[in-house]
Amino acid sequence: MTVMDVANEVNRLPIRRLVISGGEPMLQQPGLIELRPLLKTLSIEVETNGTRPPRGEMLQMVERFNVSPKLAHSGDTEEARLPHDSIASFAHLALLGRATFKFVAATEADLDEVAELVKRFEIPQRSIWIMPEGYTKEQHLKHLEAIADPVIDRGWNLTTRLHVLAFETIRRR
Repeated sequence: MTVMDVANEVNRLPIRRLVISGGEPMLQQPGLIELRPLLKTLSIEVETNGTRPPRGEMLQMVERFNVSPKLAHSGDTEEARLPHDSIASFAHLALLGRATFKFVAATEADLDEVAELVKRFEIPQRSIWIMPEGYTKEQHLKHLEAIADPVIDRGWNLTTRLHVLAFETIRRR
């Protein structure tokens, strides 16, 4: 689809907020910047893994960034999943109320890793959301039970993977 085709499709929808997700939207910054003036007035959010910082006009056009850095259990190297300048940029936006951080966790060790990142990057506590890991309802609920109290004790936000609970399983990529 061309940028104009995307704009026409979005403009037909009865929405006030557009959430851009899937793949890594921050790799598409030039196209998203080109798209923005073609859209009806909308609030825009971007879901990102945090590995690419927003630049210039992207900062101006996005109301909020939902940043989901991968933890060590993902198997990716720390350098690949937590580029310092990019995470620091999103942490600064979180201080301004323009970014939240969501981490997928299964154990208290995962929460300890999140706590270390919160400290290292000075991410505001109110900006932290924890989602239990799980590809089935059973796994999800098991991890939710294991981390719920520790998440609440740390003063963070707890959420679920609604798609797993509603549809039982999800496909692994």
